[in-house]
Amino acid sequence: MNFNPALYVRKTPSGELELPLFARIMWLNAERPGWRITSEKFSVIAVEVPEGKSISTRYIATGHVSVVDEQGRKVLSVPASAEVDSPFFAEDLFRAGAELALDILGFHVRNIPSEYWQAVSFSEPKPIKHNKKKEEPVPVKEDILEDHFDEHRSDKPVEPEGVDDDVVQMFRRVLSENPAALGFGKNDMKEDTVSLLNKYCYKITGLPWNLAQEEERRAVRECLEKLL
Repeated sequence: MNFNPALYVRKTPSGELELPLFARIMWLNAERPGWRITSEKFSVIAVEVPEGKSISTRYIATGHVSVVDEQGRKVLSVPASAEVDSPFFAEDLFRAGAELALDILGFHVRNIPSEYWQAVSFSEPKPIKHNKKKEEPVPVKEDILEDHFDEHRSDKPVEPEGVDDDVVQMFRRVLSENPAALGFGKNDMKEDTVSLLNKYCYKITGLPWNLAQEEERRAVRECLEKLL
């Protein structure tokens, strides 16, 4: 397997290590060729919530997210829900279900094999011990980790491999002028160009950029051209 999930691990402000959803899906595709994650039908229900003397109504989207193998057989189906409070609630619903499904299948940062951590000079996270003792923080070589994240900060020009220059320029232009048009918020802007382009391509085609074929890449190009 050529894909190394450890290369996509990032450090959260709280000091924990996490593997972004798109990278976990890429890991799944690398180890289970032909497998995919899909959203099933969802419904929206109204929930009345007391707020002081009044009652407000909130809308919740509920449904299932499934993992399908290369022959189209359903391997796993998990429930998911998300509050309908933005135009992207369907994406939130999919994300919640996909993360749960990948956790169940073992595609989690704590399950990355030792050889992949060694390839990027990270210390392998210790497995979670289910006892009453306070969980020890993941042992990470801070200096090496910081150097790795410095290389991938968004203020440095990181070029996705195999990406045409014009697509990169179009993406960067829209990203700088109107990131909301791409569906990105302030937290997303902390990520590097590679991650953001992979995420945008995934929103449009269902595949990250580095796994997209010519047809999917053409669709991304056309979407960017419309935003300019």
